[in-house]
Amino acid sequence: MLFERFVLILYLLFMYSCFLLGTLYSTSFRFVPLIGMSTTLLSVIVVTLFQLQKIVRERELDQSDRWSTVAWSSVHVLVSLLFIADGLEWVNVMIVLCIAGIFLSVLIVVVGICSCYVIIQNSREWTPHVHLTCICFWIFVQYMSVRLPMEELRYVTTVPVVAMAFLRASEHVEDGPDVWSLAEMILWILCIGFHVFLDAGIWSPETFYWCLLAVVCCMTAMSKHVAKLGVLCAMPFALMPLAMYTCLRYAQGYRSVDIGSEITKLYDELTAVPALEPFELSDIEDDYETTL
Repeated sequence: MLFERFVLILYLLFMYSCFLLGTLYSTSFRFVPLIGMSTTLLSVIVVTLFQLQKIVRERELDQSDRWSTVAWSSVHVLVSLLFIADGLEWVNVMIVLCIAGIFLSVLIVVVGICSCYVIIQNSREWTPHVHLTCICFWIFVQYMSVRLPMEELRYVTTVPVVAMAFLRASEHVEDGPDVWSLAEMILWILCIGFHVFLDAGIWSPETFYWCLLAVVCCMTAMSKHVAKLGVLCAMPFALMPLAMYTCLRYAQGYRSVDIGSEITKLYDELTAVPALEPFELSDIEDDYETTL
């Protein structure tokens, strides 16, 4: 994928946690994380489609990584749009939840089938897709529990968190555990405990979401991907001149194909490696006779 798989996971967890906390308090600021996340993921899609990886100092992606990045970014943009539509009361909440249920069912089936195939090929490429599916499942169930509190949802939200914790543990075992991986696993255990406390009625939703946000912030701060997370958040601002140029060209009547070729050409010119200057030999004939 465009970024290392856990970078995107940490970013989504942080943004969704902020959104759930804002939804719990019914504040208008709850839309800010969703809007910020949507603009960032749209920027990721633009960078991936136009192969602008030099902006984020990443290698060029092959076809599978390229389209998986675009697909997952689109998925979470659609999730954000569903929540925004419900928050602004443009659509009935039951319709939103029905769409979310159908969408999640299709997603789980597709990822499950593809993961089984990749596991047979003895590859780790399936793990980020399972992580991102668990996040979708988690955010939908958490949103339902905040939007329409129901007793039947107890202990359902703990399942994706346990799955993600086991996946991270297996990754750390394969890569070789260290102090930071041990600290991260302690934070995952805390997340599982928080969900159990909420489901058992020991904690209030307010305490749960504040503690969850604190743990996600700690996990983000202690990770090795803080710089890449900063780049991820700054991508919409970096691509703003590109968006302005595209709007200008559209206003002048240019076609999308022409604009795309112009952007690609301009990007190649800006990121081209300068040609090496030829080595200049001195014309002084005495150089070879000079003593060392």
